[in-house]
Amino acid sequence: MKEILGIFLEDTPNRLAQLRTSREKGDTATFTRAAHSVKGSSGNVGANELHAVAEKIETHAKHSGLVETDALIAEIEAAFARVEVELRKLVA
Repeated sequence: MKEILGIFLEDTPNRLAQLRTSREKGDTATFTRAAHSVKGSSGNVGANELHAVAEKIETHAKHSGLVETDALIAEIEAAFARVEVELRKLVA
């Protein structure tokens, strides 16, 4: 379990960076894939709040594109920051 959580904690910041980068480039496909990836991995480790936010972002991108996603990106980053604190306690 520690190995899985470690991978999640290492990979998720990269996916969040992909959200920002793809948003800046106007790349909806990459943005949606990054949100989908976070949704899946957070669901796998039981990070329910992060999963819900990632699902909201993925759905928004599929239906509305990248308009008004800055607040959503901030929301997912905050959700990850909260779960990261708790998961790091488990892998320490």
